[in-house]
Amino acid sequence: MTNRREFLQSGVTVTAVPPAVNALLSGAASARADAGQARLHKAAFDARYAEGRAFAESIGRLGVPVHALENGDPTTLYRELDALWRRQAAAIAGLTQFGPMFVLERMATERRMRIALRIEHRVQGDGTIAHAMTGAPETLALAERLRLESVDRGVDRGVDRGVDRGGDWPVLMAAVLAHCRTDCTAPVDHTVVMPGRSPALGRAAAPPGPSGVPHSVIHYYTPGPIQQGRDVPWDGPLYSWVIAPVARG
Repeated sequence: MTNRREFLQSGVTVTAVPPAVNALLSGAASARADAGQARLHKAAFDARYAEGRAFAESIGRLGVPVHALENGDPTTLYRELDALWRRQAAAIAGLTQFGPMFVLERMATERRMRIALRIEHRVQGDGTIAHAMTGAPETLALAERLRLESVDRGVDRGVDRGVDRGGDWPVLMAAVLAHCRTDCTAPVDHTVVMPGRSPALGRAAAPPGPSGVPHSVIHYYTPGPIQQGRDVPWDGPLYSWVIAPVARG
C-alpha cells in the first residue's frame, strides 16, 4: 500500500486542485477538464444517510446530475442504465451501500465497463473513518492532497494542526469522484484516514417482507446476516465508486 510520503513525492500531476476542500466546489466547477477524467452521466446516492445527501449536494454543484435511490434500492437506476448502456458507454458514480454498487458493477461488466474507483469507508473504533481506495494513482493522490488541505484549513479556523472535523469527507469524495481518472490500466491502493462516525440511517428503512425479514438492497442473494436472523447492517460501511468504460491498455 502506498503511503502519504510516496504519493506526494511520486511526481504525479494532479489537475484542478482547489486550495482547500471547502473552497473546492466553486473552484472545481470552472476547472479545465482533463482528457483522462470521467465525464459523469449521473451520480447515485442513498438519501437516507446525511453523508449521502451531503455528497449529492456537493457533486450536484459540480454539474453532475444526481439520482436518489428509493429506500436504497437501485432497481429504477438499473433499468435506466440497462437501456442507456445498450446504446452507449457512460460513466456513473455513487455513494451507496455495497448492494447497489455490486448490482450495477455486475451489469457494467456485461457492457465492457468496470469499476474505475472504489472507496470503502471503514468506520474504526477511534473516531475515524479509513477511506480505503483503489483507483488511478492520480486520483488517489488528489484525495490525499485534499485531505491535507482540509487539515490546513482547520489551522486557519484556529483548530490544531492534524485535526479536522470529519464532516468534510462527503464533500471531498464528491470532488474526487468528479475528477476521477478512468484511463488507468494499473490501479493502486491507498487509505486516507479522517475523523468521522458510523453512518446513521436517518430515514425509515424498508419494511419487513412477508416472512418478517427486512428486505435486502441486494436482490440476487440473501446476505449472511439475514440468513442468520440478524437485521440488514444499515450502519454501513458505505462505498463511493465510479463505473466507467474499460481503459484501453
